Amino acid sequence: MSIESEKEEILRLRFEEGLNLKEIAHKFGKSIYWVKSRLDSKYEPKRARKVAADETHLEIPTELEDETLSDEVKQIVELRKQGLSYEQIAGKLNRSVYWVHTRLRDAYRPRGTRAEKLFQEERVIPFLEQIGHKDIRQYVRIQGDGYDQEADVVSVFEDSTWITEVKTQITHHELQTAIGQLILHRTTFPSSRKPNLQIALPNEIDRRKLPKSLIDQLQENEDIIIVFIP
Repeated sequence: MSIESEKEEILRLRFEEGLNLKEIAHKFGKSIYWVKSRLDSKYEPKRARKVAADETHLEIPTELEDETLSDEVKQIVELRKQGLSYEQIAGKLNRSVYWVHTRLRDAYRPRGTRAEKLFQEERVIPFLEQIGHKDIRQYVRIQGDGYDQEADVVSVFEDSTWITEVKTQITHHELQTAIGQLILHRTTFPSSRKPNLQIALPNEIDRRKLPKSLIDQLQENEDIIIVFIP
């Protein structure tokens, strides 16, 4: 329903049927403030805001070329149609709420995940196993200190926890995202057992975008290691 249609119906309920604001709010399943925002142009929203409830009517997209991403979206859309909330879907799939959100919304949906997923599973995981990492888990939700987000890989090496963020390219955005995620992951652990942090990149990546001075500063200032995967 458009904003104009909402306003017309609210005005009809208010002045033709005589309902008060609370009754109108209950009828729409909204707050009293929402009703007032439709009655008073001062608080009128510029456009209808998309909410999670709208997505129970989502159609499964057919244009996604990435098979892995397409399967993820289909699975989430089906769960939404069953009435599950973002939080329930995240819990069911052992993912973060943000991950669910990005698969449902066209504007935020990643263009593809297959290349990074294959790199992680076919090169990063074997590399970690080869150098002695144990108890390797992928796509792990880490919670604590008010944060809840997904880590690409969590493993144990020499009795210490390691968190690895996996990237296949090194744009400024990708680097900032990896660093930010790792720092937030670290805050979820108690100070007595802070994890070791690293970013895994393909060995063939263009090193000009990642100068040694930056690598050294990340390790010295943030205790984040860059590891190049053969």
